[in-house]
Amino acid sequence: MLVRSLETPQMRVGLVITSAIILLALLGPTFAPHSPSAYVAPPFSGPSGAAPLGTDFLGRDVLSRVLYGGR
Repeated sequence: MLVRSLETPQMRVGLVITSAIILLALLGPTFAPHSPSAYVAPPFSGPSGAAPLGTDFLGRDVLSRVLYGGR
């Protein structure tokens, strides 16, 4: 049954997406541009070179916090 389900395109797409999410959760901290607790810009700043997804209410990089949060 498992072998037959791998033949369907939906199963393959789902497996690729799930694998990508797991890989990102495991390797995310490696690619994070800053420490999750580092203050990089003024609070609530929009996307910039220092913080690609902007900053939170304390001025911490949202991208770094998301990548570390996957663990």
